[in-house]
Amino acid sequence: MVLKVAILDTNALENKGSYGRLVGLLRALDFTLPNHEVTVYHRYYDKAKKERIEDLKKYHPKVEIKRHPWYNEKGSLIATTMAYVTSFSACALKQAYNRIRSEKTSLFSDFDVIIDLNLIEPDRFNDKKIDLVNVFGQLFALLSIWNTALSNKEVIICSATIGPYKNPVLRFLAPRILNNVSLISLREEFSRDYLESIEVKRPKIQVTADLAFLMESDNKVDCNRVSSKVLDVEAGGNAIVGICPAAMMNSRLSEDEYIRLISDVSEFLIKDVGAKVLYIANTFQDVGLVEKIYQTVNNPGKSRIVPFSSSATETKAVIGLCDLFICSRFHALVASTSMGIPSIGLVSYSYNKFHGIIGKMMGQEEYLLDIDQTFDYGVFFKELRLKSEKILHDRESVRVNLLENCASTKKQALVNGYLIKDLVLANV
Repeated sequence: MVLKVAILDTNALENKGSYGRLVGLLRALDFTLPNHEVTVYHRYYDKAKKERIEDLKKYHPKVEIKRHPWYNEKGSLIATTMAYVTSFSACALKQAYNRIRSEKTSLFSDFDVIIDLNLIEPDRFNDKKIDLVNVFGQLFALLSIWNTALSNKEVIICSATIGPYKNPVLRFLAPRILNNVSLISLREEFSRDYLESIEVKRPKIQVTADLAFLMESDNKVDCNRVSSKVLDVEAGGNAIVGICPAAMMNSRLSEDEYIRLISDVSEFLIKDVGAKVLYIANTFQDVGLVEKIYQTVNNPGKSRIVPFSSSATETKAVIGLCDLFICSRFHALVASTSMGIPSIGLVSYSYNKFHGIIGKMMGQEEYLLDIDQTFDYGVFFKELRLKSEKILHDRESVRVNLLENCASTKKQALVNGYLIKDLVLANV
C-alpha cells in the first residue's frame, strides 16, 4: 500500500534553512516509510525561481510540488493578507460544509497524513520591538493549522519551535488550535515547556531535533573546483573563514553598526590571522546585506561572496571548506556544526532555538554570543576576537566534539520519521 503524505512548507525554495528542513523530512520519510508519495504545498510557489524547483526535483524526483491552497506570499503584507483571507475563507467554508455533511474534503481527501513545517519562530524574533510581518505570519500559520485540522486527517506539526507568543490574540488562539492536531514534534525543550504552560495537552508531544541536521552536503560538488575557480580560494592554504550575516537584528544594534561589526571582525581575521573570508547569504533577505559588508571591507584579494545562486547543498559543501564559521543565521549554523566546522553564533533573534539546539544539543554554548539589550560594541567585539582565536587554536578538539554530538542529534532528528510512521500505520 502506498501512503500519501502532504507537506505544508514554508520557503524551502528561497531560504536554504527551510530547504534543509524539507529535505531532512524527506530523508526521514524515505528511511522510515519506504512506500510513500509526497506532495509539497509551497506558499512561495508563485515567487520561486524555476531553477530552485528543479534543484529539489534533482535530488527528490518523485516529490510533487504545488501551490499552497490558501497561503501564498505576494509582493507585500497587504497583498498577502488579502489573498490569504480570500482563499482561506473559501477553503475553510468548503471544508466545514463537507465535514457537516460527512463528505470527503476536496483538499486533502487523498492523503493519509498532513505534515506542517510552518511553526519555526516566536512572534517576536528578538526584543520588545513588534514586527507586524512576523505577527501576521504566526497568525496565518496558526489559522492554517486550524483549517487543515478540519480535513479530519491526521495533522502533524513537525520539528517545530513554538512560542513564546507575546501577542494576546496569538496567546488566545494557540492552545485552542494546537490541541486539535494529532502530534507535535519539537526541536528544543523550551517549546515543550511553553506548550505545557499554555495547556496544550491533547496531542502527543515529543522533543526530537531539527530536521536540517539530516540534509547532507552535495558529495558531487568538486569543492576544490568551487573554491579555486569560483571563489579563488586555495583549499589547504591559509585559514578560510565563512561569515553568514542576518538581516534580522536586535533593535539595540542598527544595520550600520552591524555592518561595522562584521567588517571589523573581517579585517581582524584577514590582517591578524591571515585568513580568507567567504561571505554567505543563507536567505534572499540577506543578499543586500552581504553586498554592503563586502563593499565596506573592500579587500577583494582576501574576501569573496559565495553566489546566492548556489543550491543549499552546494552552499553546505562550501561551508565544509571553512576552518571557522561565524554565523548569525540559525540554519547555516546547523549546516556548519553538523559537519564539525568550529563555529561561533552571533545570536540576535529566536534565542531559545539557538541556545536549545546549538548550545545544548550540540554542546556549543561557549561559542554563542548574544546580541541583546545589554549589547556594548567594544565589549562584544573584544569577546568575539578572543573566541575566534580560542576556537581556531582548539579547532581539532572542537571538531571531534561537534561530530560526536551531531551523531546523536541526527538520530534524534530521525525520530520524526518514526513518530510519523507510528501515527500513520496506527490509523490506516
